[in-house]
Parts: sequence; C-alpha cells; structure tokens
Amino acid sequence: MTLEGVKKCQCGLAVADLPHSCKLGHLHHLEADDGKIYHYLQTEPGKQSFLGRGPHFQPAGVTALLLPGQFLLVQQLDVKTE
Repeated sequence: MTLEGVKKCQCGLAVADLPHSCKLGHLHHLEADDGKIYHYLQTEPGKQSFLGRGPHFQPAGVTALLLPGQFLLVQQLDVKTE
C-alpha cells in the first residue's frame, strides 16, 4: 500500500499531561492524510525513521505492507524536506 502523510515524532502527540521533548529520545511514526497513526517496524528502510533519524514533521510518502496494529513493513520511504 502507499500512504501519504507527515513523518512525526512523539513530540507531535498530545497525550494528556505527558511532557514531550525531542531531547528525551523518542520514536517516529507516520500520521497519514486520513488522520491515522502508523508505526514503522524496526527493519530497513524504515528503521532509521523509527529511531528518529532524519527530518521531523515533514511530508512523507511510504510504500509498505500494512500489518495488524497499524504497523508498516516499509519498502520505501520518501521524506519531502522543505
């Protein structure tokens, strides 16, 4: 499947009163254009994005196999840096 959305980190999630800071270490996910959150599996080429390497809060296109629990087995990830 192919998804378009924004590559985000935990800092972009508003969860009650939990503090967020990119300096604390965090994991990344894709917030798709349909509003759903998808998680990258720790396999290449998605591993580096899962670990938070690369740009934050940038538009992205992902080609992946969708697994239960909204997990993505990434085949290709294209981050569109501005």
